[in-house]
Amino acid sequence: MDEMAGLASLLRERQIDLDVVLRRIVDEATSLLRADRGTLFLVDRGRGELVSRVGHLPELSEIRLRVGEGVAGWGARSGEILNVPQGTQDARFTQRIDVATGYHTRSLLAVPVRRPDGALVGVLQLLNKLDGVFDGADERTLSELASRVAGLLAESSLGSQLEPGAA
Repeated sequence: MDEMAGLASLLRERQIDLDVVLRRIVDEATSLLRADRGTLFLVDRGRGELVSRVGHLPELSEIRLRVGEGVAGWGARSGEILNVPQGTQDARFTQRIDVATGYHTRSLLAVPVRRPDGALVGVLQLLNKLDGVFDGADERTLSELASRVAGLLAESSLGSQLEPGAA
């Protein structure tokens, strides 16, 4: 049994906390793809926003982006993978979070998190590749991790809250 299947089983049995599992995945993605930071945003359909669920956010307790705001927000709107090698020079980039945190974003990779039926439930985003820019292999790896996140979310009690149209 692979690790994700084991985690899904523990979630169903309520033996581990979903946020602990999600943090492990974001930490692993960040380490595996040699990024400086990572964040998992979930869609708040009632407010039309993305909300950071877990992430490397020492300066903020939470980030909220309107769908369409920033690279992650654009990823939520389009449902596409966004690989931005020079963040601050991309029209979709929002300076608001960097200004609030004092962090300097250089490169970003954002991939949609979709339920098995294709409905968007979030965006998994990495910042600042440590040894260059994100490439196609990074896109594929992060997409696979996002797919696994979607499966874990579906296995959790949070899954029903992420239904399209759920408030």
